[in-house]
Amino acid sequence: MRHPALGPLAAGAAQVLCAQGAIHPALPPGNLPPTLAETRAAMAIPSEGEVRGQYHGVGFASRAGQMAAVWEQSAAPPAPGALGPAPAPGVAGILCPHDDYPFTARVYRAVVPLVRARTVVLVGVFHRHRRFGAHGVLGFDPYRAWRSPDGEIRVSGLREEVLARLEPGDAAQEASWPGK
Repeated sequence: MRHPALGPLAAGAAQVLCAQGAIHPALPPGNLPPTLAETRAAMAIPSEGEVRGQYHGVGFASRAGQMAAVWEQSAAPPAPGALGPAPAPGVAGILCPHDDYPFTARVYRAVVPLVRARTVVLVGVFHRHRRFGAHGVLGFDPYRAWRSPDGEIRVSGLREEVLARLEPGDAAQEASWPGK
């Protein structure tokens, strides 16, 4: 896979581009991926219309008051370990752990404020890629926005720009997952 044409990232207000990678084998023969209804039934807060919901309901905030409490509690010791001194705000990127807030909130509190960009490229994990037969592709959702405890987060138009520049077969969206 080659992706040299991504070029400079377009700026925009409070936007996010989400992609998830999958590198393991596809569905075993005869297995079918879950339907949209089955997937949404398993979500703590199901996706609705053009807004992606929230899959997990335990370990993650789903209301603004919960998020505020997590942020406040994340200031308590112990501070997360560091590999060196923290850079000044305005970094080009951060790496965050992917786990429930009780395990990760102190790290988020230390690194997320370093980001000052108006457009954020979020690359995550597609845990259930095997159930969908997604292998060796970047997965993109089709949603206009993602639900968050503090309101909707608009997905950047950069997603369509990236999809248009990827080699055929390097990316899939929910409706085009292999095996669907």
